Amino acid sequence: MAKWTNEELEYLKNSYLTRSYAQMAVRLKRTGTAVCAKLGRMGLAKPQDDRPGRFHKKHGRTASQDIGKVSETVNGQRKFLRVKTELGWVPYHRHVWETAHGPIPKGAQITFKDGNALNCALSNLRLQLKKSGK
Repeated sequence: MAKWTNEELEYLKNSYLTRSYAQMAVRLKRTGTAVCAKLGRMGLAKPQDDRPGRFHKKHGRTASQDIGKVSETVNGQRKFLRVKTELGWVPYHRHVWETAHGPIPKGAQITFKDGNALNCALSNLRLQLKKSGK
């Protein structure tokens, strides 16, 4: 991955308290994992108690993850990233695309140019129409 520029580092310093990891990743054209890791190496973290979108333990359930948190998950043998939104967990590549371009049209899907489902940089995503079986 490309070296972090001074402008990107300044953006992270100014945005990490008010923006989600996913929002910063889209703006910087990097993965949420890369943004989260870089903030950690810079010693920047969101305060535990003031995080917007934080849910509390309710009805015997464990606390939900923070809105904007990116997580790696496995479905069978396929690894992919997902992000916590107000509507629940969604595939991170779809979230990145929809944040930049709006809703994905019916009959279309988001694919990875390099075939790597963990590389959710906007520049690696493309909108592809599903092939019809007719």
